[in-house]
Amino acid sequence: MESIQNAERKFFDVVLSQTFGTKGSFVHKLCRTITPYWIEFFGALIITLTVALTNRSDDGFDATNQMAPIAIGAMVTAMLYSYGHVSGAHFNPSVTMAVFIRGKISLLTLIPYFAFQVAGAVAGATIAARVVGGVQYLPAFELDHDAVSTGDAFLLEFLYTYALCTTVLNTATTASLHGNQFYGIAIGFVLIAGITSIGPVTGAALNPAFATAFHVIHSKFSQSDLWVYWISGLMAGICAGLTFHITNNEEIDLRFLSPEIKVETTLEHRAAAVGGQTNTYHEKTNVPWKETDTSSCSSSERSNNNNAQQQVDEETET
Repeated sequence: MESIQNAERKFFDVVLSQTFGTKGSFVHKLCRTITPYWIEFFGALIITLTVALTNRSDDGFDATNQMAPIAIGAMVTAMLYSYGHVSGAHFNPSVTMAVFIRGKISLLTLIPYFAFQVAGAVAGATIAARVVGGVQYLPAFELDHDAVSTGDAFLLEFLYTYALCTTVLNTATTASLHGNQFYGIAIGFVLIAGITSIGPVTGAALNPAFATAFHVIHSKFSQSDLWVYWISGLMAGICAGLTFHITNNEEIDLRFLSPEIKVETTLEHRAAAVGGQTNTYHEKTNVPWKETDTSSCSSSERSNNNNAQQQVDEETET
């Protein structure tokens, strides 16, 4: 039995080393570099496909499917838990913008993420159009100006996208909640609530990539309302990121950290926000405010230890 296990181990070692390279090799580094972008592409694709197929209007299907919000929220939650530790599992330019303002990613990550998210969403919408037999059966994310004004639609998309982004930042990027496993459920619930609430009014994109994908397959760019989804979404991400730094000002450890400050106390500065529970992709950054907390805690612990030792000595002498 042991010889069989050893043979299996050697076999897979050879396969993996030949396919993905040994640790530190060029192939290995290349895989680690492109994997986050592939995850953002695939996540946007599968979520967009879910949005499209749960809102199809061809024969036998209802475009106002009441289970659609739950299906979409469940898919997003599953993708968060599956790939949060790899790419951050944003799948949404608004969330990526919020994470950028938060300081978890750089501009060199922001722009490719935008591109792969939009490309993935377009791919998902294209697959859906092929499956249902035509784009006419898929949602278009067009505003009904007889039912809602552009300003009201902008406000609704902004508020609910802001709620989504601030939930991401406060459940998945804070040091005080490091290690939690409820971040995916919280984010999924926000999506379910948002889609149910404003879906009949604006379509509840809450994601500029989704809106872009359906505008692309419908080829409706003349007199398009696409700008509403992009501007409101990016503004929501920016505001969520700035608000995070105000409401969590003890954690201004990334974007606004002074480079002159160097202390031994560090906090993990991960490559992305969601999935902060892993240290697979991370680096270290200084956190000056932790020094005081750590030192004060250490002093207190030393004092308690000394008092306890004194009590033991006194009891021994007695």
